[in-house]
Amino acid sequence: MKDGRVVAFGTVEEIMRGDLLSDIYDTKIEIIDTPKGKMAIY
Repeated sequence: MKDGRVVAFGTVEEIMRGDLLSDIYDTKIEIIDTPKGKMAIY
């Protein structure tokens, strides 16, 4: 959600993307794969 609106809907793989999260949070976010799953780095 951003500004009270749904920005995207889907699976973790579809939503956990750096470009999408960067737009939502207005900051550069990179997604990396770790042994325990995806991690957002900002």
